[in-house]
Order: sequence, then C-alpha cells, then structure tokens
Amino acid sequence: MEQRVVITGVGIVSPVGIGKEAFWQALKEGRSGIARITAFDPREYSCQIAGEVKGFNPLIYMEEKEARRMGRATQFGVAAAKMALEDAGLTNWRDDGRRLGLSLGFTTQVLDKFEEQFCHFKEKGSPKFIDPHTLSMIRVHTPASTIAQLFKIEALSSTLANDCAGGLMAIGEAFRLIRDRKLDLALSGGISSTITPYAFSLFCAAGILTKQNTHPEKASRPFDRKRDGVVYSEGAAFVVLERLDDARLRKAPIYGEVLAIEKANRTGIRQGEGWADTIRQTLERARVLPPEIDYISTHAPSHPLLDLNETLGIKQAFGPQAYNIPVSAIKSMIGNPGLASGPSQVIASLLSLREGIIPPTINYEYPDPQCDLDYVPNHYRINRVDRVLVLSGGMGGSEACAVIQKV
Repeated sequence: MEQRVVITGVGIVSPVGIGKEAFWQALKEGRSGIARITAFDPREYSCQIAGEVKGFNPLIYMEEKEARRMGRATQFGVAAAKMALEDAGLTNWRDDGRRLGLSLGFTTQVLDKFEEQFCHFKEKGSPKFIDPHTLSMIRVHTPASTIAQLFKIEALSSTLANDCAGGLMAIGEAFRLIRDRKLDLALSGGISSTITPYAFSLFCAAGILTKQNTHPEKASRPFDRKRDGVVYSEGAAFVVLERLDDARLRKAPIYGEVLAIEKANRTGIRQGEGWADTIRQTLERARVLPPEIDYISTHAPSHPLLDLNETLGIKQAFGPQAYNIPVSAIKSMIGNPGLASGPSQVIASLLSLREGIIPPTINYEYPDPQCDLDYVPNHYRINRVDRVLVLSGGMGGSEACAVIQKV
C-alpha cells in the first residue's frame, strides 16, 4: 500500500508579498506586483518592466555575515525555506532522528553576483580584483547547498534545472522519496532571480518578453487577446512534505495531500497534445477522473502561443468537461518567477483548498476566441475546491503536472 504524502508547511517570497498570508491576500485582491524595473536603468531595453520583490530584508532570516556572502537568489531561498520549516513546526526535527532532504528547482547561476564580479574583471582587467568567495557564491547548486548547510539537512540536497517546470519537478522528486520511505521529511521548491542587466537583455533579445511598458500592472494578461509576451519576475517558494501518518502523529498543520506529480518533455508534439498527454498521465496516476477536478492552476505566462497550447491541451484532456472547470493564472499578478512559479502555484492552490476561494486571472479584458475556457476573470471566486490540478511548463517542452486534494 502506497504511503499518503501531505504538505505541512509553506514559505514564499513573491512580488506581491512575502509570507503566505501577504501573498494570498494580494492574490484574492487581484493585486499586480508588476512595475518598472528598479534594479538597473531599463531605458535601452525593449521590455522595461518586471515583477521585482519589494521590501525584502535578508537580515530577518539570516545573519549579516551570511547575507553578505549570498546572492539575491540564495537569500530568497533561505528566507522561503526558513518560513516553510517554521510553518511546519519543524524547529527541532533532528531531535527525533528523522531524515530531512532538500529538492530544489534552480536553473541559472546566482546572476547578480556573477555579473557584479564580471564587471569588476572587465573594468580592472585582472583576476586579482575578483572576490575570492565568488565561485562559491555563483554555482547553480549554491542555493541548495547553502540551505542544506544552514538548516543542517544531511539526507539529500539536489538541484533540478528544467527551466520553469523544474520547481514543480523538484516537489515531485521529494514526493516520491517520501512516499517510498527514502526520506521522512522533505523541503522542496524553486528559486529565481534573473532581473539583472545582462540576463534580462537575453530575454529581451529572444523576443519572448512583453513590450507593454506604459501600464506595467496591465502587461501580464494570460489568455487575453492582447497578450504579447512574458513578464519576468523573481522569488522563491518552498513546501514541506511528509507522510500523512507522521503529520497526524505530531499534530502538524495539513494543507493538502499530494496525489501525483508527473513530468514529461513534449518537444515537437503538435499544439496542445503534449499538455493533454501529461494531464491524462497525471490524472491516471492520481486515480482521479476529470469531473473530480474542481480547479486548474495554469502555467499561462501571457505568451500568445504558450497560453493557446495550454488551453488546447486542457480541452483535449477534459473534453466538454473543460468548460465546466474554473481555470486561472496567478502569473497575471506575480509575473513569471521562473522555477519558483510552479511551487508558487502549489502554495496558492493549497490556500484555495483551505478557503474555498479561486484566485482570479486579472487583466482579462479582451476575450480570445481560441482561449475560451472559464478563466475566473478579474475577481476571485468562492467555489468548492477539493481537488486541484497544477500545470507548469518550461522552455524546450518540459512539463510537470500535479494533483493535490483536501484532507
């Protein structure tokens, strides 16, 4: 008999709020976290807006000496991880001899420190002026190894780099390790912080970002006919997973049960078919029928083609039932925080299960005849929410889907 796995703690750093309650309140209000970029002067960029995390003070979560040796992404990760562990009541988890592992989605180097030190090198023309701690600060695995060291996580520390889908894939890895009794507890999620001069220029050059700079809060508009590209953002989101029996034994708060998390790479598959196959596979693994899904939290990055493909995939997987299921996109408010996006959707979905509220898709003003599902436009909805399907996609065809339910 398979072990049931639940989520007992959440922590989030996002453009609309830091901490689960601030994040959830902003989503219910339909508040946008998108604004003109302040991290650097964006005047020469085709896209000049992003979802920056505002008011973040790393010293709330770590010592000043530790913070100085971390890039922004690592600081976000430490903060979200600390919040999740505290939320789960796991301040003394080692005393019970339980095995805690870490599974993280992160796909770039710690770019603010990388670019800072590269500029020093270019300016001075000599490696003598490079900070000797730079290499340890910028590695792709640095956030995970730092979190593991700070919180004394010894059973596992892994980093998955599957673009935007990697965060949900990391939670899937943690879910399977808990289910198979290879870990007793798992801390898992995703981090992204790429709003730096050079990295952001790469996204602009690729032509995937919005050019709607005049009204930033209106630029991220998933499924809307006037969507023109992704609004990039930053943040970190973590959850704590454990077996249901263990959570009940220690009287932990239980947000929801993970029934299945499946992943796929659908490069080259025709419009919508990749999503449809992954959704069907996930529902089958969860032993859930399509009519039993109450809400779909979509990837939906406000991209003309990607939003359409996701809509087509939902229609193909659910058939006529697709028109009866509320679908929404929190990226309309938080932008696309890369590998933190899937875990952020999971946290929003868990809070939907808790309150019976579905967050809206804001900026849905001009219906697209090809995107014609119920996108919960502009205002939250009170609804029965017992089971949620979470969709997360990435560049190159990576996809991940999860089914979570109320306990």
